[in-house]
Amino acid sequence: MPSFFAAIAALLAVLTPTERTPSAASHSLHAITTAAYASSKHMAGFSLPRVPRVPRVPRAPRWP
Repeated sequence: MPSFFAAIAALLAVLTPTERTPSAASHSLHAITTAAYASSKHMAGFSLPRVPRVPRVPRAPRWP
């Protein structure tokens, strides 16, 4: 998954304090979103099926 590592690298690039210009930050953000989208599309076939969550039944309050 090279796109996953690209997303990590772009995230590290955003977190570095060397980028002060908003254009560089927006470019890194665009790189993150693009890499994350490509990674999600690539890993779509390997994703686990979603398990429907069972709603929790509210318990009666315990009186002292």
